[in-house]
Amino acid sequence: MKQLTILLTCVLITMTSIQASAYDWREKYGLQGCDNPIFTRPNHEVEGGRVQGAGINMNDGEAYQEYYIGFSSEWHYAPKLYVSPNEAAVLPRVLGMGCPLDHEMLNYLSSVALKFNAKRINGCSALVAYRLGANGPGELKQYLAVYNENATLTDAMLMGTAGLIDSLFAAQPHGDYSVSGRWWNISGKINDTIPEHNEFTLEFSNYYKNAEGKDVKWLMTRYYHVDPDGHIIIDKVEQENAPQFNERALELFELHLTPLAGYEEHILNTLNKLQLGAKQNEALKQEVNSMFTRLYSFNPQAFYTWGKANPKSSLVGLYFEQVRKRSYEFDDPFFPLLVDKDIDGLNDKALGKYWKNLLKSKKINGR
Repeated sequence: MKQLTILLTCVLITMTSIQASAYDWREKYGLQGCDNPIFTRPNHEVEGGRVQGAGINMNDGEAYQEYYIGFSSEWHYAPKLYVSPNEAAVLPRVLGMGCPLDHEMLNYLSSVALKFNAKRINGCSALVAYRLGANGPGELKQYLAVYNENATLTDAMLMGTAGLIDSLFAAQPHGDYSVSGRWWNISGKINDTIPEHNEFTLEFSNYYKNAEGKDVKWLMTRYYHVDPDGHIIIDKVEQENAPQFNERALELFELHLTPLAGYEEHILNTLNKLQLGAKQNEALKQEVNSMFTRLYSFNPQAFYTWGKANPKSSLVGLYFEQVRKRSYEFDDPFFPLLVDKDIDGLNDKALGKYWKNLLKSKKINGR
C-alpha cells in the first residue's frame, strides 16, 4: 500500500511538471493554438516594467497587447520582439533593400529594424510593424508587413516617413503655400472590436501656410483591411483642408502609402508616367527612384514581366540606369549579383532568358 501511495505521488508530481512545462505563453497574448513562427516570445514580460532597466521597456509583451501603432523615434521604451528567421530572410523586401547574400547581413538588418507591434489577424496570419532609423543615423521610417499562417510574406507597405511631406512640398512646382514643419502626427490604429483584427487606419496631420500666411491644419485618414489572401486593400481616404498639390506630386505621395502586393501594375504604370516629368525636378526624381526601388525589391518578377511588355518605357530606362551604376552597396537591390539572382529566380525561364540577353546586348554588369 505504501509503495502504491509513493507511486501515485510520483505520478501526480510528474503530471504537474508536464502541465507546467506545457504552459503556453501564447495564451497570455491571445495567440493560443497558433504556431505561426512570426509570433516570437517576448524577452521581457514584467508588467509595468518601464520604470526598470535604466529606461528600457521591460514588458515587450506590449507589442501584442497594444493596438495603437505610434510613429516615434523612441527606441528604449518601445517593446521589442525577436525577428524570426522567416522574417530575417525577407525583411529586405519589406524595407525596400537588396537581399543580402550572407547571414551576417541578414542579422544586421534584423537588428536595426525594430519589431515593435504584431497582431494575430484572419486566423493565424500576422500584421507586423517595423521601425527603421530610430536607433541610428538615417531617416525615421515605419513599415507594415503581412505574413500568412505559414510565415510567408504576402504584402508590405510604408506606414510613414517623417520626411515624406517635405519631399512632397519640394516636388511642388508653385509656391502659393508652404509647409510649416514635418508631419505633426502620424499614427495607426488596428481595429480591436472585430475578431479578425484585419482592419486598420493610418492618420496624418500637419499644418501648412496658405497664400495669406495663415496656418491651416491638414488632416488625412486612410482606411485599409487585409483580405484572406494576405493582401492589404485600400478602402478609402478622407481629408480635411488638403492643399491643392499638383497632380504629379499627389500621385507620388499616394504611391508611397499604397500596399505593394496586388497594386504592382498600377504602381509601375504611374511611376512610368511620373518618370517622364521627373527629369527637371530633382526632388520628384529622387522620390520616383525611391518608390521604384521599393517595388523592385519587393517583387522583381512584377517589374520584369511589366518591363518585357513595355520595353521602350521610361521606367525600363530607369532600370538600366540603376543597374549600370554597378553599385556594390549591400542594401542596393540593383547590386550586380543580386540582379543576376533575381533573374535566375524568375518562375518564367523564357522571361529570364529575355532579360539576360537584353542586359548582355547593352553590355551591362560586365556581361
